[in-house]
Amino acid sequence: MTIKKIDKENVEDILSLSPLQEGLLFHYLTEPDSEQYFEQLVLHLEGEWHEATFRNVLQNVVQANEMLRSIFRWEKLEKPIQIILKQVEPTINLVDLSGYSDTMQSMKVEELIASDRAEKIDISVAPWRVHLYRLSGNKSVLVLSNHHLILDGWSTGLLLKELIEGYNSLLSGRSWQASTKPKYKQFIRYIEADDKHKQQQFWSSYLNGFEVKTPLPTDKKVKSEYTKTKHVNVQVPKLLSDRMQLLVAEEGVTVASVFYTAWGILLQKYGNMDDVLFGTTVSGRNPDILGIEQMVGLFINTIPLRFKTNSDETIAQILKRTSRMLRDRGEFDASPLTEIKAHSEFKSKESLFDSIVVIENYPLDQAFKGLDQRLRVTHVSLLESTHYPLALAITMDEPFNLQFQYKAEMFEEATIQRLADHFVRILTSCVKNPHVRTSQIVMLGENEIEQLCKQYNQTETKYPVHLSIHEMFESQAELHPDTVALICNQQKMTYRELNEKANRLAWFLKARGIGEESIVGVMIERSFEMIIGILGILKAGAAYVPIDPDYPSERITYLLNHSRTSVLLVDAVTERNFTDNNQTSVFSVNDIINDHSLPQHNVHGDYHPDRLIYVLYTSGSTGNPKGVMVKMHAFVNLLHWFTREFCIDDQDVMLLIAPSSFDLAQKNMFCTLIQGGKLCLFEPGLYDYNRMSDLIFRENVSLINCAPSAVYPLIDFNEGTDFLRIASLRLVFLGGEPINLNRLMPWMKSARFHAEIANTYGPTECTDIAAFLRLTPEEAVHAQGVPMGKPIDNTKLYVLDREMNVLPEGRIGELYIGGVGLARGYFHAPELTSERFVDNPFDGGQKLYRTGDLVRYLPDGNLDYIGRTDYQVKIRGMRVELAEIEALLLNHSDVQEVVVIDWQGVNGIKYLCAYIVGATEQALASIKAYAVLHLPDYMVPTAFMRMEQLPLTPNSKIDKKALPEPQFSTGGDRDLACNGSETELQVLAIWQKVLGAEEIGLYDQFFDIGGNSILLIQMHSQLEKILPGKITIIELFSSPTIAQIAQFIEKKDSSTSSLQSLEYVTLPAVFFREMLERQGASVHSHHFEGRIPEEIWDICSVEQIEMQDLMLALFIYLLAEFSEQQTIVVQIHTNQVQFIPFVTKMDSFEHFSALFQHVRNHRLGTFNESIELDHLRLLGRDKAPYDVLPLYSKKKDLKEPAPLNVFDLIWEVDIDEIHLNAVYSCTCNANRFNREQMNDLVDGYSELIGLLAHQYEKSGGKS
Repeated sequence: MTIKKIDKENVEDILSLSPLQEGLLFHYLTEPDSEQYFEQLVLHLEGEWHEATFRNVLQNVVQANEMLRSIFRWEKLEKPIQIILKQVEPTINLVDLSGYSDTMQSMKVEELIASDRAEKIDISVAPWRVHLYRLSGNKSVLVLSNHHLILDGWSTGLLLKELIEGYNSLLSGRSWQASTKPKYKQFIRYIEADDKHKQQQFWSSYLNGFEVKTPLPTDKKVKSEYTKTKHVNVQVPKLLSDRMQLLVAEEGVTVASVFYTAWGILLQKYGNMDDVLFGTTVSGRNPDILGIEQMVGLFINTIPLRFKTNSDETIAQILKRTSRMLRDRGEFDASPLTEIKAHSEFKSKESLFDSIVVIENYPLDQAFKGLDQRLRVTHVSLLESTHYPLALAITMDEPFNLQFQYKAEMFEEATIQRLADHFVRILTSCVKNPHVRTSQIVMLGENEIEQLCKQYNQTETKYPVHLSIHEMFESQAELHPDTVALICNQQKMTYRELNEKANRLAWFLKARGIGEESIVGVMIERSFEMIIGILGILKAGAAYVPIDPDYPSERITYLLNHSRTSVLLVDAVTERNFTDNNQTSVFSVNDIINDHSLPQHNVHGDYHPDRLIYVLYTSGSTGNPKGVMVKMHAFVNLLHWFTREFCIDDQDVMLLIAPSSFDLAQKNMFCTLIQGGKLCLFEPGLYDYNRMSDLIFRENVSLINCAPSAVYPLIDFNEGTDFLRIASLRLVFLGGEPINLNRLMPWMKSARFHAEIANTYGPTECTDIAAFLRLTPEEAVHAQGVPMGKPIDNTKLYVLDREMNVLPEGRIGELYIGGVGLARGYFHAPELTSERFVDNPFDGGQKLYRTGDLVRYLPDGNLDYIGRTDYQVKIRGMRVELAEIEALLLNHSDVQEVVVIDWQGVNGIKYLCAYIVGATEQALASIKAYAVLHLPDYMVPTAFMRMEQLPLTPNSKIDKKALPEPQFSTGGDRDLACNGSETELQVLAIWQKVLGAEEIGLYDQFFDIGGNSILLIQMHSQLEKILPGKITIIELFSSPTIAQIAQFIEKKDSSTSSLQSLEYVTLPAVFFREMLERQGASVHSHHFEGRIPEEIWDICSVEQIEMQDLMLALFIYLLAEFSEQQTIVVQIHTNQVQFIPFVTKMDSFEHFSALFQHVRNHRLGTFNESIELDHLRLLGRDKAPYDVLPLYSKKKDLKEPAPLNVFDLIWEVDIDEIHLNAVYSCTCNANRFNREQMNDLVDGYSELIGLLAHQYEKSGGKS
């Protein structure tokens, strides 16, 4: 930005900025394309209009109110300043619309208002402007636009009153003069004289112990270039407003305290926490300053309000305490927010809070009451926005008006509408019954509760509750006695053989007193004997405990003793390795089933659905495993749903690869055996994926169920043979950990992928599966992520807060599971059972299992897994879900596996490290850039380490303790004088000066060692003096360490020397809007789509090119036709931050065939030097009015929408080569382009495709 010089003779005064002004300046500089703090007052006027009179009044008002004569400067200054000019000639931009129809006038006014809003305000020249739109008759619209730096809401009302009063007075022939106000300098001096020590003491005490930032119900965490504010308006019912006034009088509190209390409760419930923080605005007009009530300027301040409650407090008690707190805080209302934050435990560049409550005590329409109005204001509206993601503005009319302002990039409108409903419901509860506790307030409406608790849980289904698993198997043995039931090591066993051998074992056990509720251990590897043993135990009426023979002897002894197992079944191998246990009798299955004296007919006996079927031991927090007691009818329900949902029948073959001690192995053992199908047992030992692939191919395996990490190597191994050996798989069940679709993509995109992917979720305590999601082959290829899904039959899922209240859609809470699948509890652990299996508040007499898993409901009713309640860490005062970061990184194509953990650096500051499997060292930079684009700063891992593989525990879990500590400095590198580059030393000197510190490390975060937004502006000014134009304040904000700043400057120096300018496509003027918006404008878009017809794929085959080559070539040709240029340059996307100019000289080609080959060869060959996005943005500042920088990208490559203030025209293609499907879309900058003409361009592309197909058909394959 070029700063215009000031006539020194016209300078009246030079002032420092107030703390809030400094904060607003920071946001103005770091987010120049945002609408935040741009205020637009729209007045609909009716009556006499005399332009000269209005100009006279406006000039008078400007002279009387010095803030209307202020401009701001900051570059190369120690601190930013505001300059009061002696004379300012206000400009009124007049547009006459009276010649249009009434309908067109309204449309034009809306368009002009939007255009004014899109135009950036230059605060260094004129922080405000005036537009007047003349309509027919005596109507007009006056638009006053300004940056919030110069005016607050109270001041706006004062100015309006002066303007209307002065105008009407002069029209009526009365003399009028705007009153002279006290100087703004008095206010600046007043706040500078505040006792800083007392402020520090108060805020340090006030914020003591507040450690975790209050979360908001955001729908998206994507970082956006632009911040567009939207609004949801709600009027508080008149009856509720009246009752609130009664409550205020009865309790002796303020209206503000009621609204603050309701907002605090809302945040508590949404964040699932007792201690929350939000911002509140205070007027800042201290009565100690004479005449301050009539002063015009920015006086308000935003300061934190801490809302912390106890479970036994009533609303009335909270209201009184909040009112007392507001009085106590009043003495410190002028404290700068940056200094308040410095007294807190938050040291990062994250703000203290993300939501504010603004109570507007000066409604604008009050400015006109009681005035003699020759010119009447018929309607007034104020459009405003802040940098906060969420703001509640309350207008103190009767009844109260609520406006929820939100960032559209972070929230869906439905989310804010729902939040508004919840707020009004909480407010109503507080007002109607102030003697309830916060835990008793229900914020959800009846319809919401009905949907979340009942509609989403309509899973009641009949199942054979009075049948046991072995009876279901026996039915198949009777129907198909000679059908193969088991396959292991190329040996086979029929249903008759399996049934008879299991019967012998059952009679053997019964003869030794084994029956219902008896516990029998099975310590056998995958084999015929393992299945026979388990089936025989069930036939005897007992329950089995599977024990992995590879367990350490101490764990085996613990399991046998704790489960009170009297009988242990082994095979020849495990019998040799077993150490005798005096309490347990050990029998070999081989010996028993070969004893032909034993009966081999079925065992018949009484059966109770609640009898135990197995006890499965899982890891426990005490260090000892806990035994989960699963009931027979719960297992029957699971298998009935599983076989019915996935149509498992006698043609299916299930491959069992998991040990018997895994919960998923239980259903895998039986799902085909109760349907007449085959169970194929993979040989014990290490997974040999060659043998596994041979087995799948040889036995025509159709079903496989395992953890995702177990199937990835199988996919990798078969990629070289085009997946021929695993083509028989029709269902792949994955569970136990998040699915990384990138690892499955090679198989899913192959011609031999016909399988359905099923994501299954469920703890052992809920009988293996509680929720599931099916992905067809088509869905799997295009899915962006895999949610947990919906409940299985006879299962209920609830997302609840700490007090077991239902949470709304999108809010993260703990998952509670109910239904017939619940286990009986933990074996011999009644206290743990009571802790985890709790009473169901939604279904009397039933239980719910507390999973400890954090989830949320998605809009489609699917559950989304977030992480564990015990898998959270605190980074820079922010609560971080490590699983969320891992899930995001898994979306990157170079990441096969990832785990993120926290470490503590030598300076005591915690940081995150991501351990990546599958990426090269070079790819780590791209992965970090991807994380930076998609995650908040505090969630981006500081270190990224490449791993060949992740270390595993004996249970195949990731062994986090074995992960290596990152070898790099996080603040401990202090020897800058010896090791620093010249640039680093220059930056260090500035940091030392600005921060007043000597010991600063290369990797110290600016905001962690005392830096704030104001000091950042000062640091930038100092850098501009010695390194002018090298780094913008936005870039500085994104590079918060000395090392990053120096690297950025040095890299920019290198890239700038190699590329000094860009080549554009220049389109005819007709493509552009009549009033071209300035480049700083907020960007909106037009969007168009089209589809490639199937016959075009034949051209690709003829030309031996890929579809992306053809689509790019046609795009280049189209631009050449419309621009009439011979050289066309299109930017090609390489990764999220780098692009390559693709140059085509059209006069070199006579036919499309030659153009296609050029594009193909150029794409596969050597590209030009890549350009970083920041450099493209820098070079693009001098773009001519009709210049266009086009971007071509494949949709899967563009992880984040490209910025439309850099690329005016984005051509995106989505190509599915398997199903011969190709879609193209065009997105363009709506602030520049005429929609109709851009539609013509897209239509031209479609017509070009049609002509090309016709010509190729006509010419037999060449054009």
